[in-house]
Amino acid sequence: MKIGHALRAFAMLTMASAASAQVDVIVTQDYLKMGWEQISSMVPFGDLNLANDAGVATLRQRVKAEANKICGDPSAGAKNKANKDACIESVISSAEPQIVRLAADAKTR
Repeated sequence: MKIGHALRAFAMLTMASAASAQVDVIVTQDYLKMGWEQISSMVPFGDLNLANDAGVATLRQRVKAEANKICGDPSAGAKNKANKDACIESVISSAEPQIVRLAADAKTR
């Protein structure tokens, strides 16, 4: 995937119904506003206990890994590396408040 311009990326957490054991984080890199393709990836966390720090840390690691995957390979110089870094930061930054909210909800159950 080519990263040639500043990227806007966002992550969106979606939760299945309370009866479902599987919950996913959907990480999306939003190229539509630039006329590019949109790429989404699901990050499962239904197996994690978000009521403890280890579970939350694992979810953050999974989001970062997916951000690295969908933001592309900066193999063509410093500009592409800067764009990839901005993309990753945007994905992680937009996911963080939602991760915090999920963790808080898990601790109150």
